[in-house]
Amino acid sequence: MEIVLRKCLAAVLLAILVHGSVQAAENPDSSSFVIESIRILGNRRISEGTVLNYLPIQAGDSVDRERLRSALRNIYRAGFFEDVEFRRDGNVLIIIVEERPSIRNFNLSGNEEIETEELERILRSQGLAEGRVLDRSALEIMKQELTRQYHSRGKYGVNVDAIIDDVGNNQVDVSVVISEGRVAKIREFTITGNRIFSDKKLKKNLELSETKLFSWATGNDKYAREKLVGDFETLRSYYMDRGYADFKIKSAQVSVTPDRRRVYINIGVHEGEIYTIKDTQLVGEMVIPQEELERFILVQPGTIFNMALATASADFIVRRLNAEGYAFAEAQPIPELDRDTKEVSFTFFVDPGDRAYVSRITFKTSSGTNDEVFRREMRQFEGAWLSSTNLDRSKLRIQRLPFVEGVEIETNRIAGSPDLVDVEVDIEERSAGNFIFGVGFGGSSTGLFLNTSVAHANFLGTGQRVSFSAQKSEFSKLFSISHTQPYATVNGISRRLSLSYSESDRLGRDLESFSIENIGLGVTYGFPVAEFTRVSFGANPQKAQLITSPFTGSSSTLEFVSNPNHGDVFETFNFNNQVTGIGVETNILELTAGWGRDTRNRTLFADRGSQSTVGLTVGVPPGDSRYYTVSYAQRNLFPLGGGWTIATNGNIAFADFYGNSTEIPPSKKLFAGGTDSIRAFRDNFLGPRDDEVFIVSTSTGDIVRIPNPNVGQRTPIGGSFRTFLQAELFLPNFFADDPMAPPKTGRFSLFLDFGNSFRDFDSFKTSEFRASYGVAAQFLTPVGAIRISYGIPLRDKEFDDIERLQFTVGTIF
Repeated sequence: MEIVLRKCLAAVLLAILVHGSVQAAENPDSSSFVIESIRILGNRRISEGTVLNYLPIQAGDSVDRERLRSALRNIYRAGFFEDVEFRRDGNVLIIIVEERPSIRNFNLSGNEEIETEELERILRSQGLAEGRVLDRSALEIMKQELTRQYHSRGKYGVNVDAIIDDVGNNQVDVSVVISEGRVAKIREFTITGNRIFSDKKLKKNLELSETKLFSWATGNDKYAREKLVGDFETLRSYYMDRGYADFKIKSAQVSVTPDRRRVYINIGVHEGEIYTIKDTQLVGEMVIPQEELERFILVQPGTIFNMALATASADFIVRRLNAEGYAFAEAQPIPELDRDTKEVSFTFFVDPGDRAYVSRITFKTSSGTNDEVFRREMRQFEGAWLSSTNLDRSKLRIQRLPFVEGVEIETNRIAGSPDLVDVEVDIEERSAGNFIFGVGFGGSSTGLFLNTSVAHANFLGTGQRVSFSAQKSEFSKLFSISHTQPYATVNGISRRLSLSYSESDRLGRDLESFSIENIGLGVTYGFPVAEFTRVSFGANPQKAQLITSPFTGSSSTLEFVSNPNHGDVFETFNFNNQVTGIGVETNILELTAGWGRDTRNRTLFADRGSQSTVGLTVGVPPGDSRYYTVSYAQRNLFPLGGGWTIATNGNIAFADFYGNSTEIPPSKKLFAGGTDSIRAFRDNFLGPRDDEVFIVSTSTGDIVRIPNPNVGQRTPIGGSFRTFLQAELFLPNFFADDPMAPPKTGRFSLFLDFGNSFRDFDSFKTSEFRASYGVAAQFLTPVGAIRISYGIPLRDKEFDDIERLQFTVGTIF
């Protein structure tokens, strides 16, 4: 009734405007005429220009009944109007419109199974969003589409209701209220027609199954159409990878109980018989020698038919063509079955397409990182042909930057240029800097400490790393600053500069009582020698002062301090002018050399690849100390699938002195124990200990040798040979939406560590190995990377210092 009244009122107003008196306008369908002008009435929000834009006629056109009807339908299809009417006053065409209301607010509620973002995408595709014109028919289509989406997820009891609230001014609020109901669970799942493989063997490979004891955790008894379609493909692959080339799924029946809470599934299959490969051939354009491509064919005559191997063969051929710039190459394996002989002939149709060249490379990132930082990691260049190998290497190199979380690379064809593509690199960055200021406890090696540090791995967006750290603990002070330029030259030569100052009353070992003061300046250059391999050379001049006390218990420390070959030896006195210790001031010139190969897929939370390092450190003249340290470390990561990864981390190191030196500097000794070697054992407390205590006589100043029968109180002195192995099983992130996705902020692992430090190589005995097992966690936090472990000794000795709970702030591997 309201619509009729509106139309009548519009007609009256129109008559008054046109004639100046109340009379009906002529019906425009009465005869053909030439339009003198066009008037639009009833529009408030939609401009006249918009209406005229959808009108296929204009002033001056001659129109008849059919042309006017077509024009009316055209305006109506624009979707802006609830009703459209044409009238005529002489040669004036009058268009009366009734606008549809616009949507002021659009609200969704009740959805849990489907994310709001996904639902909003579905609604927008139907024209339902804030600011849009309300189309009531689109609401019905939307309800049907949402119902279909929920049915595909096994929720047959879903109810979708749309509530429209008129708020005046030709606007409405639309609320979509969803009652999802319960997911229909599979009561019975049967397979018929199978003779070769049992139901049990086939169904254990499928994602769906009947309700079982642990279905509440796995959710595999919740029916979803997409999962069922996936299980069809799993069944087909299972048979076709085992020789059954004419396997077919004959039928699939899904029945739902009246209460829509139980589902019965039956799949009928035709197994067929086993086929063997008769022969294979390559056909098509061979831009790469055919003999080379034939080496990628894994299916061979006489073997059992295997579609997975045939598909893999085609993928290898395509990747080989991609590497040569044929970015859109295709290789299709087509089996031809001889049902009489039960043999298959495979024909691989190869279409390389045109060789593609890169026109432009662009980087998408939300940060202010300089374009050059990413571009210098690219192995795919503009103007060169597009190579999948170079793209993969580029992605790996960018992904290994410490401030990059993820990388995706897309290639887009340029319209009108079939041989040109643009490469778009989408980079997700993580926070590159951290600031720490606080009080903490760093375990037995540092105790209670005050700490402040600032570090940034992407300083000012240049890819350079700067760090500053100052720490004051119960028995030490530390100050350090460093700057690393990964590209000091255009050839990729890196440079690291560092300055450090430290004071310590001991080397993190409570029984060792002596003070050490050290200041050092270091410079190291790294040179790339291959894609994943670098060598480095550096120099680190240092000035150190070591002072013993009457309680110094290490013979090696006293030997080093009291020998004038190691520097200027001096005595220390108390207020009574009694000798309290011996000190040495030594100058050290340390030269370093290293070789490293790193193929890990990421710097943080890597899950595949390896890292190998060889290091050599030598104290050389004109420094006072003559020593050297050789080390080798090997880390391997093996993905097991499903988010599981096995990692091994092995280390072996040897230190010794040479020339006129008689001992290794105490700070260069090799210790074991702690999170970086053998967890659950106190930091630096494993390895050889002194059999006797050495002190300085307060009356004579002489060194006095006192036997120490208590093994537990003997001082850990470090060794010249150390070896250990850490084995770790990294777990999937079970709480993430995708447990197999790379971790972003942390991961858990189970570990097994073993090894030890020995006085020298001749003292090495596997019977002296210590071992532990436990659980560990690694996290990225706003204050830096944190590693926590809880270990249980598996093999220990009575006097070992056990520390089950350990944590450090440092690098995550």
